[in-house]
Amino acid sequence: MPASFVEDLQGQNYLHYIRSLHERMKPRTYLEIGTRSGDSLALTDAVSIAIDPAFAISADVIGRKPACLFFQTTSDEFFRNFDPMRLLGGSIDLAFLDGLHLFEVLLRDFINTERSCRSDSVILMHDCIPSDVYMAERIDDPVHRHRMGSKQDWWAGDVWKIAPILQRWRPDIELIALDCVPTGLLVAAGLDPASTVLADRYGEIVAEFAEVDLSGYGLDRFHAGIGTQRAEEARLPVAGWRIAEPAALP
Repeated sequence: MPASFVEDLQGQNYLHYIRSLHERMKPRTYLEIGTRSGDSLALTDAVSIAIDPAFAISADVIGRKPACLFFQTTSDEFFRNFDPMRLLGGSIDLAFLDGLHLFEVLLRDFINTERSCRSDSVILMHDCIPSDVYMAERIDDPVHRHRMGSKQDWWAGDVWKIAPILQRWRPDIELIALDCVPTGLLVAAGLDPASTVLADRYGEIVAEFAEVDLSGYGLDRFHAGIGTQRAEEARLPVAGWRIAEPAALP
């Protein structure tokens, strides 16, 4: 019988890891989708773009940033109307994608973000490593999760699909899955802003994965395929960034 649960991730909190990554990389430019309260935006001192259709800022998100641009809109509308490189004065060094928990939206966000990156830029994606099939359902139903023994407040949606999609359609990208609690971080490096593969095959990819759920795909198969690493020990394969030893847990 296929597994419905695996052991919960045991690494450091994803915000702690993102903070340590900012400290090591010292990105000059940063783009974030899904800012909401601003906890992740507050971690950087870079020139920043924050995108969210319903900001609820409760943190000091300005800090020492020389500039921070807020766009209260969907990511699709943002990329349709604005050029991140013109706004930032250059390409995106680091991006954090934490928007809608639907794989086709994350796929579009990745496509649109990569276009404004360099080969040595880094894209982080949140909620892509669920520890059970119920938190990975497309519909956010906390009552159902509680009834099935899942975490009532943990909903990752079906953005886990981005990992097998990128592994299949963009094997040139280096993906590293990190055990950051609660639902992991997926790191994409070795980017190619000129690639049109995902955009050209977008309809085909969405059609193929639309009816796939994690239960049918196989939770064990998924975790075996991504090979989650300890965040404290992982080395990011990023040429051009002066990343030395992994930062200690704050």
